[in-house]
Amino acid sequence: MQGSALTSDVVRLVARAWQLADSDPDTALGSARKATETICLHAYLDTIAVGQVSLATMIEKLTRAQTLPHRLVAPLAAIRDAAPETDDAPMDGRVVHTCLVALDEVVRWYFTSYLSQPVPLELATREAAPVRAAMAATIRTRPIALCASARATYVGSDGGEWATVTAANELGALPSTGPFGAAVVDASGTLTVACWGTSVKQLRDAAWSEIVLGAPTLALADTARGLFAGDADGGLTIVPTTSRIPVQEQSLGEPVVALQSTGDAIVALGTSGKVTACGATLVAVDTSAIGRVHALFPGVRTGSAIVAGTEGYAVLVTGDRAALAAVVVDGPALRGVAPFHDRERALIYADGGDAWIADAGLARVARLRVRVVGAAATPDGTVLAWTGDGELHVVAHDGAIRRIGERDIVLAAADLERAGGYIAIHWSASDGARVSRGRSAWT
Repeated sequence: MQGSALTSDVVRLVARAWQLADSDPDTALGSARKATETICLHAYLDTIAVGQVSLATMIEKLTRAQTLPHRLVAPLAAIRDAAPETDDAPMDGRVVHTCLVALDEVVRWYFTSYLSQPVPLELATREAAPVRAAMAATIRTRPIALCASARATYVGSDGGEWATVTAANELGALPSTGPFGAAVVDASGTLTVACWGTSVKQLRDAAWSEIVLGAPTLALADTARGLFAGDADGGLTIVPTTSRIPVQEQSLGEPVVALQSTGDAIVALGTSGKVTACGATLVAVDTSAIGRVHALFPGVRTGSAIVAGTEGYAVLVTGDRAALAAVVVDGPALRGVAPFHDRERALIYADGGDAWIADAGLARVARLRVRVVGAAATPDGTVLAWTGDGELHVVAHDGAIRRIGERDIVLAAADLERAGGYIAIHWSASDGARVSRGRSAWT
């Protein structure tokens, strides 16, 4: 009986929050917070203990008990911590709408996953315009980073705006970092961002914490040994995800502008074009066959990377003796590489949009009929590729291709919470950003 009463309270409070979102933002936010507290209280009483505690304590204990999924931590924290810029300032309507987007994700989890029942009709058919307005306001500048993990997915823009991608295909605003040069999310869902300063920022409970390094970070790489940062002084540092004390591993003697993990080592690129394989020791790689190196990409096989230079590109094999194993001279300037998982092939695309499938020795297997500007590998052995016209395609390792999305798509990634699915980010200067999901699997 108590659970039924709490569920009725949730419906009443959520409906009231949406009803007052525009006319009375302060009351709407209060209703959203009470709805959130009621949802957490229901789960807390069922699974933890009897009695009321703070919302923060309930979130912490329910997450630790795995009653609340990790992806809800950020939206719950956004609702809990929402406040005007100053104590005497009125509540910003955009802040309220952002909280309601976060609340929508929590409500959907509560009914469909926790209670195993449909979302009540009066909530499922609510007016969606405030959600669209909040999403457009969340990411105003062009999205340039889509960081996906099984626990959380984040979008970052070239203006340093950040948002979470919710289960309801909406964007939940996060605090801005300002312009950044690299961003990585690890398996735990921890997002690390390299900003233009002597620290990196990590997202914890919808707030950024800073880890101070010795020099501005220019590159990041997530490896089996941990998250590595390359900095402007040539340092290669392990960035902690559970503490605030970085550990400098090695020094390369010049600014590190790119890093690429090969599984058994890290390949680092310096400003001079020097390539170094960083394992137990530092090994300088002879790349004279392809000219001055300017980019690093993932390799087709574990233990390798693809390096692009002014006079060609090549496979770099790390291990006991790092060296170039396959060289293509006078090839086009590469823009990106997306390996086909467990298929011994990769999709390679050039600055002009030309794209092709290559094997482990860089021999061309098939040429694509679309001009590619971005690509991302998926766990099922296919690659997502998007074009300058905003279309999204799924590509098989034999070159077969199928269009699966369109209209202003600028980024895409595998949906790691849904097998065979994808997440696409749409953006235009006039409408801002939005999210779509779909299936990329061939079957």
